[in-house]
Amino acid sequence: MVGKEAESPLIHAVVGTILGTPEFVERIQEEYEERMLKDRNLALPPRTMLKADLERIVESAQAAFGERKRQAERVAIHLAHRYSGLKLREIGTRFGLKDSGVSEASRRVSKELAKDETFRQAVENLRKELGL
Repeated sequence: MVGKEAESPLIHAVVGTILGTPEFVERIQEEYEERMLKDRNLALPPRTMLKADLERIVESAQAAFGERKRQAERVAIHLAHRYSGLKLREIGTRFGLKDSGVSEASRRVSKELAKDETFRQAVENLRKELGL
């Protein structure tokens, strides 16, 4: 209204490539994040800009998956790819992989997450523990 103060529509906006309330941003991220992450030339969603620490991801995955070292590594690669904001080369250097190896490992984990509810829940718990 003219002459009356109004609350800014941007008051609850999250800074980043998606403009809106945290709930809106979360919904958009869930719908489009996978497509966005496949092309590293696209801007990453705001939560990936938090730059989750790679070593913290690795250590937490190892703790969560214990003796299943290979699975812990695959999950760490996947989480780093999706949430660290690091370049594929940076992640690959840590795991002795090329860029394409990082993408492929992350893609395979994504497929497994879609098929295996127990595995999905374990990774989801780890993601929440890491605050991703």
